[in-house]
Amino acid sequence: MKELSEPDFITDPSRNILVYRRCDVLVVGDGPAGCAAAVSAARMGAAVVLVERYGHLGGMSTGGFVLWIDRMTDWEGRQVVPGIANDILERIPDDDVLRPPPELWGSRDEDQVAYWQDRTNAF
Repeated sequence: MKELSEPDFITDPSRNILVYRRCDVLVVGDGPAGCAAAVSAARMGAAVVLVERYGHLGGMSTGGFVLWIDRMTDWEGRQVVPGIANDILERIPDDDVLRPPPELWGSRDEDQVAYWQDRTNAF
């Protein structure tokens, strides 16, 4: 990312607009899609700026008390949403209770559903 050593401006017909930083990709909003877009662009080598109006990452999933982002699997438990979300889930320590293990996603086993419902409200 190009750090600006001197003030830089974009000239608009009515004013000069100060440029704070230059980048290849500007992502506005850091909800799940914005975070994924920013990480993907950075992994491809782009200089990325992620802009968010609130003081936290994650959009409604962190700031709106939406504690479960559901359905990364089909009804049979097969993962259908891979990528960055899965990368994040794989980094969670094994002893943290985040979700049922992937082999139980979409489970119809009543005991498993009851067990995980008490812990995550996932089903």
